[in-house]
Amino acid sequence: MKRAKKISIAVLILIFFTLVNIFVIRGSYTLTVYYKVPDENPVTMDKDGIVEVDMITYDESRDCTNIRFKAISQGTVNVSVHRDLSYLEDDINGYESSDYDAEIIVDKFFLVYEKGFFGSLTNMNIIRFEIIFLLVLMMVNIIISTRKLQAESPYSYRIMYNIGALIILGLNLLVWSFDAFISEYEGSDKLYGIYGDIVSAVMTFAIIIFPFVLLLAVFLIFSNIALIRHEGKSLTNMLGILLGVGLVAVTVFSYFSFVIFGRFINVNSYGGFHVAYFVEGTLFTTISYLECMMIGTYICSARAQRYVPRFDKDYIIILGCSIRKDGTVTPLLRGRADRAIWFAKKQKEETGKDIVFVASGGQGADEVTSEAEAIKNYLLENGIDEDHIIVENKSTTTLENMKFSYEKICEDVKTRGGEKAGDDISDVKIAFSTTGYHVFRSGHIAYSQGIKAVGIGNKTKWYFHTNALIREFVANMNIEKKRHIEKLLVLILIFTALLLVSYQFKIM
Repeated sequence: MKRAKKISIAVLILIFFTLVNIFVIRGSYTLTVYYKVPDENPVTMDKDGIVEVDMITYDESRDCTNIRFKAISQGTVNVSVHRDLSYLEDDINGYESSDYDAEIIVDKFFLVYEKGFFGSLTNMNIIRFEIIFLLVLMMVNIIISTRKLQAESPYSYRIMYNIGALIILGLNLLVWSFDAFISEYEGSDKLYGIYGDIVSAVMTFAIIIFPFVLLLAVFLIFSNIALIRHEGKSLTNMLGILLGVGLVAVTVFSYFSFVIFGRFINVNSYGGFHVAYFVEGTLFTTISYLECMMIGTYICSARAQRYVPRFDKDYIIILGCSIRKDGTVTPLLRGRADRAIWFAKKQKEETGKDIVFVASGGQGADEVTSEAEAIKNYLLENGIDEDHIIVENKSTTTLENMKFSYEKICEDVKTRGGEKAGDDISDVKIAFSTTGYHVFRSGHIAYSQGIKAVGIGNKTKWYFHTNALIREFVANMNIEKKRHIEKLLVLILIFTALLLVSYQFKIM
């Protein structure tokens, strides 16, 4: 129902804009010619009663004259504009004529344009303002949607997508605002000027963010070198280097795609130009989309890591990870346990409420005991009563951590006779503790299983954090891959359709 309502609103907006555009655009046309025109009789026509000269202005900064024609009746008229070149200091002997000839058409809708050039409609700046309005409207809609999602679940992957979409729309809003209010060039008020801006918006966006991409790539490479020095060589530890080099390589290839394609096809031909432009635009669209989604992932992960839940929890799940050969916790797992202990002590100080720890994690093939037992032993060493520890030692993945731990919590609530949260399990308040970069994805997994749990995360070393963020980004994109593929294909199809229209009507 909501989707149908949105489609109906979009159709109404489209109809409204179409009617406004026709009203604003119809009835006049501005012809731009280089150099000045004489003060008297600068324009002659082969027919009367089709159009009349409404206004003539000279733009000294661009050395061109704008002649606005007003439509009188439907028809075609040949117009000749006489130019006064006497003020020019340069030699003008090379000019065959100082006149500019054009064939102007007034169609049955009173739209006025030059014959042979479909994109010559004027007064098209209104479309720029409409695009700005639509961008703002879309951003407001996404912000409202994100607030609703945040209220339902702070770990929704749609929040990550929405943040990435806001970045894309925001940068495009800057580009279009610049075109509408600051930039001026010949033909900027004509249809082909607007069309060129739409097609090149993707490239403009990529140019704006390229310096940030370069800085990100350099940081990824250096942080991964530090990670390899501390943790050893492995494919996982080299993800940042691979991504950093890949980002720079693909972006540079996109910038020089015209030159590269020029070695195989004639990019100066009309068809070759559109083929090369399609490849360049597709690459820039894909890169820009992925980069914005990566930024969205980082923002969501950073917010989730820094968030501290209310101190009113009944249970806190400690998510397991690999342990040492002697069965003790690794620094990574110790950090998760320490964060849970800190939260329990802070809650006790502020509210006087105790919390039950759920040590979660099974036993790997190369481990002497389960991760849960290692966590339990560490909790006992740090003064936690055994009565406040539950062991879940069957899970092998984060999903199983959440699922099996929740089952243990349900059993414990029944065993304790509702001592903490009453007989209704939905009233039980649950937290979980994990490594900072892992909070967002863990929270999403919990909510996908119907488990309302909020996370806390311990800090990660700088050189490990970047590589971990990349892994989270890949995992995030994989979970919502259908949505991302769909949106990316829509963007590429829109870009392709614009180029096909350009090729057919020779707008560019």
